[in-house]
Amino acid sequence: TRPFYRDYEQSNGAHFYTSDPNEIGTTTPGTAGKYGYVLEGIVGYVA
Repeated sequence: TRPFYRDYEQSNGAHFYTSDPNEIGTTTPGTAGKYGYVLEGIVGYVA
C-alpha cells in the first residue's frame, strides 16, 4: 500500500487528492508544494 495525500489551496478553497507525492512536490504536512497547494496530510492508504 502507499499513502493517499490531501492538499489544500487556500485562495480558492480547493482540495487535491493524490497517491503520487511528485504531483505536488512535498510529503511534509504544513509545507507548500506546487501550484499553491499545502499538504494537509495522509488521509488513507491505497493498494
